[in-house]
Order: sequence, then structure tokens, then C-alpha cells
Amino acid sequence: MRVETFPAGKYLYRVGEKPEEIFILLEGSVSVKLWQSEEAFDYATFGEWSLLNKSACEDVKVSEDSVISLIEPCEILDIENISETILLMLRSISNRLLIIDSELTGNFEVSETREDVMRTFLRKHPGAYFLNDKLFSDYLFMKKKFFEEDYKSALSISSKCLGISMPDDLKKEFLIWQTLASIMLSPDRMELLVRKLPLEKYKNNLSYHYLLKFIRGGKENFILDIFAKIGLHLPAKTILVLEGDVAKQGFLVVNGYVKAVKFSGDREIFLSLVKPGEFCGESAVFETGKRMATLYAVTPVDLIPFDKETLQNQIKKNPNFGLRLCKGQLERIEKTYRLLKIRATIGKTVRIEKVLQHLSEAIENAGLTIHDISNIAEANIEDVIEIVKKYGYNVKLDGVVGR
Repeated sequence: MRVETFPAGKYLYRVGEKPEEIFILLEGSVSVKLWQSEEAFDYATFGEWSLLNKSACEDVKVSEDSVISLIEPCEILDIENISETILLMLRSISNRLLIIDSELTGNFEVSETREDVMRTFLRKHPGAYFLNDKLFSDYLFMKKKFFEEDYKSALSISSKCLGISMPDDLKKEFLIWQTLASIMLSPDRMELLVRKLPLEKYKNNLSYHYLLKFIRGGKENFILDIFAKIGLHLPAKTILVLEGDVAKQGFLVVNGYVKAVKFSGDREIFLSLVKPGEFCGESAVFETGKRMATLYAVTPVDLIPFDKETLQNQIKKNPNFGLRLCKGQLERIEKTYRLLKIRATIGKTVRIEKVLQHLSEAIENAGLTIHDISNIAEANIEDVIEIVKKYGYNVKLDGVVGR
């Protein structure tokens, strides 16, 4: 670790270069250019691409004579104020992620209010759930009672919720917790109760694997245990957050896929797809305090919510957890940069083909629509449908592309 003074006009690194060190701005200011947007920073870290040994997707130039601390990636965990440094890195990367996300929607007039977004979403996805629906509050309260060893209350809540109409995957979730509470109240009936939940039918439910671990023992599993206590299973078309909401939580997606979009009138503009093992929603928690995108489940999803305080505490306990967050955000910047490069490609046919290649996983697993592809490729629907079919995909009546 060392400290240097950099003169105005000096580039710390440019797009396509691999930074070898992490830069922490101590005094002065720098400008960051992400695609066509350029913004000034008088605080921040840069060069975190060195953590991934990847080429940068941004130009970073010193605006005025600046004092900067330089840290090699292999030194990062040994510095004295590691948790504060990682939190600063998260703020910096979050801000840059928001900047490049705005480039994807720069040509669209985004919806003005949260209510506009909600109306548009419900027109496109009738019957959608919201994360703050009472059903999910009851679900978390049921878990709380279970882990407080108030099994009668947990059983009562699960039984009450099972009387409500809901998707099959969510119904299975309540049946699993009803079974867990019943086992604790009647241990002698355990084998009979478990047999009512056959593996083949419940193997995709994370809570089912917790049930088996709970009654049979097994190795410690941090993710499974924390999901059991505070995690949520959400059916497809559940809205996690709407753009314009106050940011209170981020999410770790354990199973399933979450889509990040913005709305422009009746148009839903694709930003990114969040896969199992990735985080979402944490950028606004750290930086703006206000949601800049809408997040919703496009498949059934298992996720773990966390607030800023919880995240800060986890980073203090385990700095590697914070570094994993940083890397995930950088990878999302990189994905967005690739989409912008595709959009800038000359020739609509080539653009459409590149979008299909870049988003093949989303098409296979997460209900990408013909409108998503059209918006990203800036091509008309008819051309997109023609090329999509050449690639062996079908277009369903609701516009979803699949095999």
C-alpha cells in the first residue's frame, strides 16, 4: 500500500485496460466516463476490476491534482480499516452501476411516478404479488414463531394460509412448514408426516431440504440455515421493488431468476437478469436510497433479504462477503456495457443475433420476451421474430421466447 499524488489530466486507466491496483481517492477529484455518461467524483474507489483480473469498462481521469492511495488486490484483506474500505468500494461501484444502467434507458422517457409503474406492471402481469403483501408477512411471522419454539402458533398460521388461494409452489412451502411444526408437536408421527411430502414432488423447494436436514441432521449449511430463518419463497410475477420506492433492502437470490427493468409508458425496458448466487437491489441501499429500477421474479424464487445494517455487520464479520458483493456489481456493469456495445453494432440482424447469444441463459430459463429483445437490439418486432425462429426458438402468445 502506498500514497501518490497524480496530476490533473492523468488517466488512472481506460476502457479495455486491466488495472493492477485499487485506487482510493484521499484528496482532489476524478471524472469517470461510463459509455457516454461522464461524472465527477470527489470521494470514491476505482480500479476494483483488479479484484477480477478483468479489463475495465470505464475511463477514469484525474480532474485536479489528487492524492490517491494504491492497494494491490492481494493486500486488501490485510489493511487496517478493511470493512470501511469495502463499504466505500460498494458505494462507489453502486454509483457507477446506476450511471451505466441509465445509459440503457437514455433513449426512453421513463415513467414519472411509482403509481404509473404499478399500473403498467399490473396491466402486463395481471395477478402479480407484491413483496409487502400480507401473505408474505404471515409467512415470515410463521417462521419467527417456529424458531421461537412456539410451534402451535406456527402450525396455526400455516394452516390458515393454506386456506387461501395461491400458486402451487407457494402452497408447497406452507405445507413444508406445517409439517415441521407438526413434527415438533408430535414427534412420534414424524415418519408418517414426512412421507406425505414425497421427494420427487418437493425436491425443488429449498425449505424441503431444510426439513430433511432438520430431522436427520447433516453438515452445517449457512445459506440453508439463514434461508430457513429469514428467507422467502416467492412465486413468479412477484414484485420485489418498484422504481421510486425507498430502498430498505437488498436481496441474495438463492434459486430462480429476478428481472431488473425500467418502464417507459407501456414499454418494459430490460436492464439485467439476476441469477442464483447473485445479489440485487443493494445498489440503492448503499447509494441513492431510492429505487431506480423495478425488480420482479420471472420464475419462482428463493431469496434472502438484508438491510443496510445487516449487510454492514456481515461485512465486518466477513470481509470476503463484502468483496463478493463488489465483484457481483462489477460483473453487472460489465454485462450492461456489453449490451450497450451490442446496441451500437451496425446492422439490425447482427444486433439481434448478438442479443440472442448474450442472453441465451435468460431465454432458456427466465422468460425473456420478444419485446425485451426488440428494445435491446433496437429492432422492430417482425425482424426479431424472424431471427428468433431461425435460432430454433418459439414465441408464445404472451411474447415469451422459449424452446
